[in-house]
Amino acid sequence: MLDNPIAIRRIGKRIRGYNQIEWNSVRNKVMYTGLWAKFTQNTQLFNQLRATGDGLIAQASASELYWSNGVCPKSARLKDPSRWEGENYLGKLLMELRSEINTSIY
Repeated sequence: MLDNPIAIRRIGKRIRGYNQIEWNSVRNKVMYTGLWAKFTQNTQLFNQLRATGDGLIAQASASELYWSNGVCPKSARLKDPSRWEGENYLGKLLMELRSEINTSIY
């Protein structure tokens, strides 16, 4: 069950005091902090992120419109960002992190 993002989201929304508006106001910062920790503590992931150069990074999932680009990974629309339905914030945050890593002392 904990490997299913939809089930995890449902469980998370049952937490006492959960407030979607509050979460929306901090989710990008929370995600960026988690990504920073993940990629700076794992050399293999760190190197993989740097190896993307200046390339576009996207999370492809037709069922997720905020973190993902909203496109099925097998869709021809995947190669055309103007046809994406989602916001792709995970990809945007990864590209922001990559930029920070590349301009820092790492």
